[in-house]
Amino acid sequence: MSPPRHRRLLPVTIHNQCLLIDASQVVTVEQGDRVQRNPSGGSLHGWLLGSLDGATVFALASILELGAAPRTDSGSIVVLSRSNGEMWGLMVDQVGSSFEASSDAIHPLDGAMGAATFSALVDIAPDPLLLLASEHLHPDDARAALPVETQPPQPHPDRPIADQTTSPRMLWISIDAERHLHVGLSLKQVVEIREPLPVATLPGPGTNSALTGFVVYDGQALPTASLGQLYGIVEPNGTASRLLIARCTRTARRVGLPIFGETRLVELPITHRVEIPQPEVAVWIRGCFQIDDGALLVPDLDAMLG
Repeated sequence: MSPPRHRRLLPVTIHNQCLLIDASQVVTVEQGDRVQRNPSGGSLHGWLLGSLDGATVFALASILELGAAPRTDSGSIVVLSRSNGEMWGLMVDQVGSSFEASSDAIHPLDGAMGAATFSALVDIAPDPLLLLASEHLHPDDARAALPVETQPPQPHPDRPIADQTTSPRMLWISIDAERHLHVGLSLKQVVEIREPLPVATLPGPGTNSALTGFVVYDGQALPTASLGQLYGIVEPNGTASRLLIARCTRTARRVGLPIFGETRLVELPITHRVEIPQPEVAVWIRGCFQIDDGALLVPDLDAMLG
């Protein structure tokens, strides 16, 4: 049996979050004060001075849409090489020591979910980390790598939900008990409800604001999504009591859904279907039911994953 292959990875920190870069694409690391600043601002931080005079330097925080943060030092510049041989730099807060990771610990992301920003989830202690898609971070490369956006088919508001996973028996998940806000999933979509797993959170809004991060589950990088976003509720990080592993309805993908409230089984007559009350997130919702004084939403997990 051949020994497992390894990849050398370089950890970088931005806005107190650690991310990884493939070290094979890194030329060198420079001090942040070796930059002629760009007076116009934006993601173009400036130009590197010295032996790589003129190489453009972009701010990773701006690329990830994290916004500006006060700095206490000059930071560091990771110099990379593009496929055409051009040298360019990424401005980060800190750079750690490179290390080797087994290929078995590197789990590629679904192209639609990772988009052009991240390429894989690396399973290392104490928590998994996201591997940046360095070859797509340069603005010119990112524009060429943008995925084609497609609109998932939407159910007719006057028709019941119809697919192979639909069942009037549902798992009822409370999002906000005081306001009677709940989410329901067909029992056929439920794979497992388990203890929470360490989450590699997304540092920026990414391609879909319902997507919150990734966990290592069953040897794969499994995306996590926020059910609270269906109601515009921001769920706190790291306080979920359980993790629901659910199946999508139109694809074979699975998703992790952190659970913060109670769950129970209910028999749900589909004749109580009503209009979706949140038009701004309607693309993520397959149907809505009136229950007691509140509402129960049926999420479209395929759409939530992008």
